[in-house]
Amino acid sequence: MRESSKLQYTTLIICVIRLCSTFCSAFVISNSLNATCLSWFGVLDDIQTNMFGGGTCNDLARAAIRLTFHDGIGRSMALSNSGEFGGEGADGSIITFSRTELSYPANKGLELIVDALGHFADAHGVSYGDIIQFAGAVATSNCPGAPRLPFHAGRPNAIAPSPPDLVPSPSDSVEMILARMSDAGLTTEDTIALLAAHSVGKQRTLDLNITGMPFDTTPDAFDTQFYLDTSLRGTVMPGPGRSDFEVKSPSKDEFRIASDAAFARHPLTACVWQSFVVNQSRLQGSFSQAMIKLANAGHSNLIDCSIAIPPSRSWSRLPVYPPGKSRSDIDHSCSTTAFPDIPSDWVPVAHHIPFSRLM
Repeated sequence: MRESSKLQYTTLIICVIRLCSTFCSAFVISNSLNATCLSWFGVLDDIQTNMFGGGTCNDLARAAIRLTFHDGIGRSMALSNSGEFGGEGADGSIITFSRTELSYPANKGLELIVDALGHFADAHGVSYGDIIQFAGAVATSNCPGAPRLPFHAGRPNAIAPSPPDLVPSPSDSVEMILARMSDAGLTTEDTIALLAAHSVGKQRTLDLNITGMPFDTTPDAFDTQFYLDTSLRGTVMPGPGRSDFEVKSPSKDEFRIASDAAFARHPLTACVWQSFVVNQSRLQGSFSQAMIKLANAGHSNLIDCSIAIPPSRSWSRLPVYPPGKSRSDIDHSCSTTAFPDIPSDWVPVAHHIPFSRLM
């Protein structure tokens, strides 16, 4: 149904319902919510066409997914409880106060996406907090295998920069990162699930000698291959290996973040990590729930505009051992459950799935 037809139909229904005042006010509220969400379809068309290459899982989509976390994690209950400003989470402060927040070491490499989304938000008259979460949800749907994330609009403008040091460092210990995530209202499972973003990620700032190197063997898909690959024993440094952020990888073509390797092997997290290796649906559900917390914590009266998020793209391939790898190469660290059976018939797959949107 075209937008003009929708509005004509809505007007007719309002006139009929006004015969009964009991139902009219409720409908006006519902109609108001729909009108708010309609504007996001224009934003969707703009960013898909002019930033995400017609709806692909490109490098700007990867950056948009990363930005949702870096903006949303800027919230500390410990700081707030001590009487200090603890940040407001997903409030767009990284755009509003970009000069401050982009100086934080953890936010290195986000300059381009921060600038781009700021311009999109200004052009469409939406808040910076909303544009970050919307673009991240759209970008997630563009990556095959990802869940379709909900989106809620109505975040107010940020009042101050996020406090420094709230984004975990790749060199932090498992205990330190879990404590920081808990301080932001996220559980251990939330933390491990959120790392699924690395399944479509590429490192660009941790080692400038090998910029653009992926974290797993299927960087164009949001899948559980990342959890399998990170469980493989590291044997080689793909670059010079001079950074505390990096550890040995199972392949010269794959970058391994130190904290990812630690999560896959630590007693507090190894079993949760392993539980995602062959369970795509569980990963999708856990990632969605964690993203809802990250995006909405600390905000009230948000409007559900999930209808503007395009459907996610399917991905049916199971994780497989890369060439030359087998169960004997796994660092099995979960003491309560055997490592799942994995096939070894590895075949690289190129995905070019047409973008479509439910109307």
